[in-house]
Amino acid sequence: AFSFKANDGTEDSNNATVTVTVNEVAPPAGVCPFSVTTTPAFGRLIGGVTLDGSALEEADCLAAIDNAGAVAAVGTPVLNAGSSFLDLTIYGDDSTTPDIDEGIGGSDTFSLWLWDSSSNTRMPYNDGELFTGWQNTNGTPIPGFDQSFVYDFSITPTTVHNLLSGWNLVGLTSAPTSGSDPATVFAGISGEMVYATGFICGSGAGAGARFYDPNGLPFLNSLTEVTLGMGLWIKVDSDVSLQIPGTLPAEDFSIDMCGGWNLVAYWGFSDYALSRGFSGPIADSQVIYVTDFIAGQGSRFNDPAGLPFLNSLVNLRRHAGFWVKLTEDRRGFSYAQPAGPAQVSSRAVPASLPSTLPPVTNVFDFIRGTATVNGDHLPNGAELFAVTEDNRRVGVLTIREGYLVPSAVYGDDTTTETLDGALLGEQVWFEYNGVRAAESVVFKGELAVTDVHLTFEAAATESELLDIPSEFRIESVYPNPFNPTSEVTFSLPHAGVVEIDLIDVQGRLSASVLKRDLGAGTHTARIDATNLASGTYLLVLRSGGLRVSKSIVLLK
Repeated sequence: AFSFKANDGTEDSNNATVTVTVNEVAPPAGVCPFSVTTTPAFGRLIGGVTLDGSALEEADCLAAIDNAGAVAAVGTPVLNAGSSFLDLTIYGDDSTTPDIDEGIGGSDTFSLWLWDSSSNTRMPYNDGELFTGWQNTNGTPIPGFDQSFVYDFSITPTTVHNLLSGWNLVGLTSAPTSGSDPATVFAGISGEMVYATGFICGSGAGAGARFYDPNGLPFLNSLTEVTLGMGLWIKVDSDVSLQIPGTLPAEDFSIDMCGGWNLVAYWGFSDYALSRGFSGPIADSQVIYVTDFIAGQGSRFNDPAGLPFLNSLVNLRRHAGFWVKLTEDRRGFSYAQPAGPAQVSSRAVPASLPSTLPPVTNVFDFIRGTATVNGDHLPNGAELFAVTEDNRRVGVLTIREGYLVPSAVYGDDTTTETLDGALLGEQVWFEYNGVRAAESVVFKGELAVTDVHLTFEAAATESELLDIPSEFRIESVYPNPFNPTSEVTFSLPHAGVVEIDLIDVQGRLSASVLKRDLGAGTHTARIDATNLASGTYLLVLRSGGLRVSKSIVLLK
């Protein structure tokens, strides 16, 4: 977005500030949706190429896209004697533009994509298979790739969902060729399937939860069709693969979402940055929250307006289902997809999920906020447990930079005979190292997001409980020497504002690494010297009138 002031040039005119927001949009139908930025580093990929066993057409186009969503190659098929061939020049990243990802760099992987002009459909090769081994060969064939290999794309692939015992959240990313009847779509797992549920957004008579029981009375099932774009909860009693043959969506496929919660599928580019996939509604301030669920690992959370380092969900997984909460209706929504270079800033680092979890179910609320012991923030990585009055563990929360990473508190799965989560309306408490906080929340089981400030009263062994360091110091800088990034670990015996700067040999400020209010504990900060010259620098750490420093060396 950008702003400018304007007036009509007369003496009595008033200045007006106009803000223009530019959103990613799909190219018009009939035009290849990919574009590439050329760089001085490139290699060549050669092979045969087909679509469901048949030769491509002249108007089709092919692309190589790196794992961050940057289009590294675009080309049309080479047609000869009734056959079609792939001949792509795949470009590398340009090191002189550190904020832009133009192509393959370092350990990047890439996938191959085809846009079929006749159906206006983009599709990945082999469901997004990732390739490694790109090299800058100055345009000669890249070693390690068989030039006689035929890359056969399919517009009617079979999507494979590897379901784990228990609940799974999946997305329907193609239109089932067998039709929309759940009994037909789920026929291959009828022996392992327990239930499936869906959700129709809105507030009208047809809105709300939908239910399917493969072993129940058919006329009681309210989930009577499953269609492209739907998110679905599926419970199975053992690990099983759900295979769904289907037709991929056209480039202009879209869905309607409602103000409030929506359960949707993601049918786009694999592991695409959520901030880019939802760029349109995020720019319009319509997205409140997005959550997903990984079987066996639990639910993840994204608040586009919150602190980025607290988001545990940063990438959209192909074939997954997502809960999306909007401020208002969004008609004709389609995910933004890779079309050219990518912003490096889109490669966000997610907040980690807890190392240990209680039983995870398809019913949960989220807790976020802060936690302190006698006024001091808990250290990075500290884990708190959400428990019921009778000490059933129903959630695990972690600390990052003084904040609680938004984490799920799980409810009881009513489809089991055991009590494996919090009951609706039950009080939930929070414990740290055996000490219970003064605050509690009521479990609602409706994806509620509750902000808390948890206060723990420590006994005389407070320092032991918190593992607070006794000395203000730089613990380590690794690597050192470095190029161009390194990581500094430092200890704070007391909470306060921390500043970290890089000073050159002439005593001048070269870069500000960190300025943030942090709690007592051990912390890490990333040093990025991409724009600095090689040499020796002084890393200076300051907080509360204290100052320590360490010499570091940048080698380029």
